[in-house]
Amino acid sequence: SGANAAKVSLELTAVANETLGVTSPLRFELLADLDIPPGAEQIPVAGADGIAGTADDGILAENFDIDKNDNGILDIGDTFLNASQDVGGVFTYTGTPGFYLQGSATGATLNTAAAVACAGFDDFDAGNAACILDPDFPFDWHFHCPTGASLAANTTDANGDGISDTPGCPNSEILPNGTARFNPADSSYPGCIGGCSYRTPANGNKALSTPNSLHMAAHFDLTDAARGDTTHFRALQAFVSAPINLKLFDLSPGDLEFSFFHIIDLMDNNTVNLPDGLCADCADVQVQLDLNADPLVDEWGTWDKLVPFQNVYDHQPDVVGGTFGGYYCLFTPADTGSAPPAPRGVHETICSPLGVWSNCGSDIGTAVAAVGDCAGPGTLDPGGTGVWVQSKFNLAGFLGQRIRIRWIGMSWNFAGPASSYFEYGAGWDGVGQDDGWWLDDIQVTGALEGPVTPVPDTDPVPPVPGATCPATGCDETLAATDNGTLPAITATVLSGAAVPQAGEAVRISGISSTIPGGCVNGAPQFRFFKNGVMVQDWSSKTFYQDGPTSDANYSVRVRCSTDFACTSSTGASITVAVYSGDGQDIRLNAEHSTASVSLNWSSRPQPPSMAGYDLFKGTLPPADPGLGTLSALQCNISQAALITATDSAVPAVGTAFYYLAGHRSVTAGAFSALGRRSNGSVRTAGFVCTP
Repeated sequence: SGANAAKVSLELTAVANETLGVTSPLRFELLADLDIPPGAEQIPVAGADGIAGTADDGILAENFDIDKNDNGILDIGDTFLNASQDVGGVFTYTGTPGFYLQGSATGATLNTAAAVACAGFDDFDAGNAACILDPDFPFDWHFHCPTGASLAANTTDANGDGISDTPGCPNSEILPNGTARFNPADSSYPGCIGGCSYRTPANGNKALSTPNSLHMAAHFDLTDAARGDTTHFRALQAFVSAPINLKLFDLSPGDLEFSFFHIIDLMDNNTVNLPDGLCADCADVQVQLDLNADPLVDEWGTWDKLVPFQNVYDHQPDVVGGTFGGYYCLFTPADTGSAPPAPRGVHETICSPLGVWSNCGSDIGTAVAAVGDCAGPGTLDPGGTGVWVQSKFNLAGFLGQRIRIRWIGMSWNFAGPASSYFEYGAGWDGVGQDDGWWLDDIQVTGALEGPVTPVPDTDPVPPVPGATCPATGCDETLAATDNGTLPAITATVLSGAAVPQAGEAVRISGISSTIPGGCVNGAPQFRFFKNGVMVQDWSSKTFYQDGPTSDANYSVRVRCSTDFACTSSTGASITVAVYSGDGQDIRLNAEHSTASVSLNWSSRPQPPSMAGYDLFKGTLPPADPGLGTLSALQCNISQAALITATDSAVPAVGTAFYYLAGHRSVTAGAFSALGRRSNGSVRTAGFVCTP
């Protein structure tokens, strides 16, 4: 159906002599076989100014700062409503708001979700009593308002624009499981498990667009955010957007992009003894699709990951099996369907090795470079403490669809009966990696007031008169070829030097290869080997780039992309001799006779900084770690195919001569490099070899 459109998987092979900065082939999906519905009219949301026909049309934004439902307080019912402004400048907000989603045992209650343990961890049925969500189902998401914000409703509207000037911020919503979070009689929060609060501590203000943000954490110490801000254990909790209708046609630059600013400070390898890059408490962004094209009927599908392209996921959940053993469970939501990977019958979205966030931005940073494990760039909080980063997503795969987005967090079972790091004690009340997840300045571009869902193209495929399948094939039996191919190989030092120095970039190319056997409707493909080991599999890329540190043999094989019968079996090969710069590349041979020793080595390619060779002689014993007994045997030896030298001296009984050869530098007064010691340092004779 158009509301759950088919997709065509495509692949783009990119070949270039330059570094692309991307992986080839590039695989992507596009919606397929769809039509614009007859008479479709797209009406963009009016944007924050509430006036149609202005620059912010089509931009759906949420910054948690406006009492849109006009009840005198900031609450979840204010989020994602659409603005309109009349000629008198009075704002009206309409639409369906966002909502909170709470963990539960079964997920049967509206706006709740069950969870299962990630595969590889012990679960409840296997005898791990803690491997279920906390039966109290703690919930930490709340409006993060300025310190001292009023807990009472305030509908004062001094300028008459229909918006409360300073609405209260009690975070008094009834949770999805029926729990009352706030007690107005004593301004306490019985719904905050363990005696915590949703009030902002004295030093805890965080908002990119002031005064408010949304925060997934609880506050246990209203005098010190660093000590008292924490997340609860064994929790699954989410903030969910209102339905968002996306444009189908006449896209403008920047349409169908979703972004938000955030700070994430959740438990991971930066604090707990986890392997690098793994988290124990993890955050994810997910998307859900309306499967019913009827604008009056919402039939929501299952949730799945929505992968960012800017400030991407910075961690992965703890590995299968659990670093600390099965007791320490990690969870994944159970409302995601059963598509693979689903080892426990539930499509895993917050399990290894999938990407998630845990350390992005900084809640204590005071410079924009403090972006945690994200790439940045960062934006300093207006209060001077805290660095926000912006993540972005491409929604082009949901062209013309009606979607919802959720920000969902999962926390592990850490220890014993405590329900949070703060309550656990033992120094964990001040740990700096449990302060939560802040959101602000959410934006979706290309948003419409109502859905314009594409419809399937049901036209039959028309017959094509006289159409025949194109001929293919290649003659692998062609004489004087390698199974119909003629592989050719070249090696080029990218710096232009005649000889590569150790680690210098060398391009091994098969571009001169041909396929005399023909390759109808196809093209050459190449496979490269280094020292007999495949280093680049079949692709249209004509070269392999390497930085060899020692001599290496490279080979290439060629095939026809449309007929693999034409695949070379022998291929072409080339040996690249590398100048090591330390003399290690010289293989010195000695042939003994009664009264002399004959020395020889094969000529080596040399860079312009070298010309010929120097040969040295030393005596053992005593031990000679400093090469102190060395003397010049022969200096300034010219290049030749095979270099030879003779020493007619005979060592005394109980002693031996040893010999070292090195490249001779053209720089006057330079020592000769004679190999490397076991600690990696280059050996020299310690004096200039003078004939």
